[in-house]
Amino acid sequence: MIHIFPTKFVYWEKIENHDNIKDKYIKIISQDLEKNREQIQKNFLWNCKCTSSFFSLDFMEELVNENLLNDIVWNPMDNMLKELGELINLPTPKSSKIKNIWYNDYNSGNWQEVHDHTGQQESTYSGIYILKLNEENQTTFVDSNFIKSWNMKQNFYVFETCHIEEGNVIIFPSELMHYVNPCKDHRISISFNIKSTF
Repeated sequence: MIHIFPTKFVYWEKIENHDNIKDKYIKIISQDLEKNREQIQKNFLWNCKCTSSFFSLDFMEELVNENLLNDIVWNPMDNMLKELGELINLPTPKSSKIKNIWYNDYNSGNWQEVHDHTGQQESTYSGIYILKLNEENQTTFVDSNFIKSWNMKQNFYVFETCHIEEGNVIIFPSELMHYVNPCKDHRISISFNIKSTF
């Protein structure tokens, strides 16, 4: 007999009505940046270079739209659970809810440090919806679990997402480390954390 634990993973899928979502939310984010950029940057506590609404709770209300959540969170999550449930026996949650949702705006040279989404959020899964991308995707995932080799050096497992284009949502376990290399052009993403109970 054997029991295989579900492993860390990165799941992605293309959002069908991305063009409509992009038109609407680029305007909302641009207006918010024009109005609140100074306050957003003042409240910013991360060790990186980008503009994020993570610390601006007011903007969460703008993003929590049922249609948007169905398109970029719940439908992809259902697809992910179905696919990975069959592949690696990933358990299906009894219930899930959005812990928080925010946007990240990257200009040329902007980057995000290595981090995960556990912290104070108590999240199970996290996601990145690539709303606007004028270059190859710069997000990289790193699994710090390692196999000890004969010389006891630590090996890292790296997954680069340069092939995942604008209009895709990426969902992954919240404890999976990731970062964004410096952007060459302009990138806007919507990120979210989901808390699931089993």
